[in-house]
Amino acid sequence: MMSLVCLFVLLAAATAGKPYIHMDPVPYATCGGSVGLDEIFTSPNYPANYNNNADCTWTIDLGYPVILKFIDADVESHSSCNYDSITVLYDDKSAKFCGTTIRTFEGTSFTVRFISDGSIRRTGFKAQVIAKTCENKRGVCVDDCAHTGFGQLDCAAGQECCLQTFPDTCGQKGGVSQLLAKRIVGGTDAQPTNWPWQVSLQTSSNFHFCGGSLISDLWVVTAAHCVDGSPPHHVTLGEHDRTKISDSNENWKLHLPL
Repeated sequence: MMSLVCLFVLLAAATAGKPYIHMDPVPYATCGGSVGLDEIFTSPNYPANYNNNADCTWTIDLGYPVILKFIDADVESHSSCNYDSITVLYDDKSAKFCGTTIRTFEGTSFTVRFISDGSIRRTGFKAQVIAKTCENKRGVCVDDCAHTGFGQLDCAAGQECCLQTFPDTCGQKGGVSQLLAKRIVGGTDAQPTNWPWQVSLQTSSNFHFCGGSLISDLWVVTAAHCVDGSPPHHVTLGEHDRTKISDSNENWKLHLPL
């Protein structure tokens, strides 16, 4: 025990008064560069963990509006993203995010910067530059759009790209079994399609941690604590038994508004 104390004292004395040594970010072959249309770019080592002290910058400047879509993200989470982060500068706007937030941006020119500190590492991100088409906007070309429209985009002359809506039958409760008529909580399993608005909030590893309700074609309502800090990676709809794979399941990545 005495020898360990002596060793600690010697090390402390040897380093006393020495300045902090700054470690420059480590360069990578895939760290930064210019990105073109339909190209995919990722953080270093993705899908393995990125390295510490990374500082990578990508530029996107095609001369016409495009969509920058983050397909996957898992960056060390922090309320202000002070440790590891992704920063996107586009046109006259900017956004900084971390955690498992999935974002989509529209603009003419972009600068994407990824930085990491010297501690916790995650898998990072995967992003793609895609054309600003009606399909990529999750819309359909129609003659007359009765609700949210995106203009003509790549639709035929006289048509407009219109946001897709759910069919009229969506959200209508399925058949309720006689056993459920007694309304005993926890007493009977629900039948498939009984509660079609029920959703599952899940992490990138498909771990369910909160529920929610689909209230429109764009919005899910859930408890505030479920999205406090690191929000869910995606929501799953139409799932009846989480232990089984079903064709009725639909997984939707979360695209949080700026």
